[in-house]
Amino acid sequence: MMKKLYNLFYVMLTAVAITSCGKEFLEIDPEQQAAVNVVVVDLPTTKAAVMGTYSLLQSAAYYGRSLVILPDLMADNLYISRRNSSRYTSYDQYIT
Repeated sequence: MMKKLYNLFYVMLTAVAITSCGKEFLEIDPEQQAAVNVVVVDLPTTKAAVMGTYSLLQSAAYYGRSLVILPDLMADNLYISRRNSSRYTSYDQYIT
């Protein structure tokens, strides 16, 4: 009985190992990225691509508002006061 279970286990393991790694599974095209040869074909599409990139950086909520303050906290250019109400404390405790 145990020999049959071991054989069944090895057959199942082999079947999973063979079918789990397919090339189409490993190479997934990103959904939010366009190929450069499609986007940058003339001046208007190039301007649209650059403006789209900069429009993301203008938002105050980009990366949860911490993108602007994180480098200064990690470089010790800023400090967090005791009356902070626990904002950015996890960023201030990074060890660099």
